Amino acid sequence: MKLSGGGVPRTTATISQMLENLGHTVHIVTIVDGVDYSYAGTLYNLEENGNYQSAIFRKVFKWRMLKRFLKRQNFDLIIDNRTRIQILKEFTFHRVLYRKTKVLDVVHSGKLKNYLPSNKQIFRLLYRKNYILAVSNAIREKIFYKYGVNPFLIYNAIDIKQNKLLAQIPEQRNYQYILYSGRIDEKVKNISLLISAYQSSLLMEYNIHLVIMGNGDDKQDLIDSVNKKSLSKYVHFVDYDPNPFPYLKYAHFTVLTSRFEGFPMILLESLSVGTPVISVDDISGPSEIIQNEINGLLVENHNPQKLADAFNSFVIDESLYLKCKNNAESSVQRFDIAEITEDWSAVLKEIFNDNNKSR
Repeated sequence: MKLSGGGVPRTTATISQMLENLGHTVHIVTIVDGVDYSYAGTLYNLEENGNYQSAIFRKVFKWRMLKRFLKRQNFDLIIDNRTRIQILKEFTFHRVLYRKTKVLDVVHSGKLKNYLPSNKQIFRLLYRKNYILAVSNAIREKIFYKYGVNPFLIYNAIDIKQNKLLAQIPEQRNYQYILYSGRIDEKVKNISLLISAYQSSLLMEYNIHLVIMGNGDDKQDLIDSVNKKSLSKYVHFVDYDPNPFPYLKYAHFTVLTSRFEGFPMILLESLSVGTPVISVDDISGPSEIIQNEINGLLVENHNPQKLADAFNSFVIDESLYLKCKNNAESSVQRFDIAEITEDWSAVLKEIFNDNNKSR
């Protein structure tokens, strides 16, 4: 866990601000260096504070430091935003580190196995005394049907006013473009689908380029693929920028083609600065953000031609495009930090008043 380079770290930083605004004392524990986002409270960085003489014992040292820290602070509640895929590790966290504290485990992905064990018996052993929170209704329903528990639901929040301020930096590109912004991870983000749809669309004929912003292990392979397809004149790769808002503001539209998601912040962020979005459907999140043909377009997943058709419609059908653009900012008002802070207040009140799960 860190405070840089992705939707969950940005969300964690925003949660810290909301909780402090509610009057809570907030501490953030990060396991890896990196701070890109404004946060509230006190940061405890295990990477920075550790004295690691051997890489072999790095995890052991961090675990011991975290155990001491949690014992010393004696928190009323731990909000766990980590991915949780190693069962043995989770037993040490939940049965040793968190043993005397109320815990709220947040699930940020529709791919549940990244956060919760597939085995129901192990789930009950690990989480029977914990609270579960889903960041989308689709995730909440998956958890309910799989495990028989009803999680809290709190959507990820955006600060619309702050996003608009960050977007005021001029974007220097001398061409129109559509934008992908996120991790360059083909197994999750399916960027090859985006490139295929772009190639099949009419966008190049209209001199509208594709900008792919982000870093990741698959970046060079995708660059090579673009070069082989002779698309390098129109497809541009840009390094990750902790402030994507100028790119978002000046994009013709923003695209999401993921194989799975949780509640994709990039869609909220794009709409918050007035830029409509096109996203694949049938994954967690987009259909709870996008009102089809109102603030963006939802498209069948894994279908490059239908995605290309959606791209074309935002170029050819000017009235549709302008309708979605004009509705963009107002459509995400319900996810603004002021609204979501009230949801956090209600959930925390319920947790703190619940004596049945006291430890």
